Amino acid sequence: MRKIQGQVIQDGWNTSPSGTFMFKVTKRLKALKPLLRRLRASYGRITERVHFLKGVRRDPISAGWGPFKC
Repeated sequence: MRKIQGQVIQDGWNTSPSGTFMFKVTKRLKALKPLLRRLRASYGRITERVHFLKGVRRDPISAGWGPFKC
């Protein structure tokens, strides 16, 4: 998966707009935006997973991750 992520970023960054340096950076970032959105969407329900894991981290005993499993 990491190779695919790097390839997505590299493909988006390899566009060659003309203009000043900051204009080029802005255009490249705009080209990356839809690619990164698709990559983020491929993970699916990431917000729900983060909230779940934060809850588990706060109370690992009730989540069944305690030192004593009964």
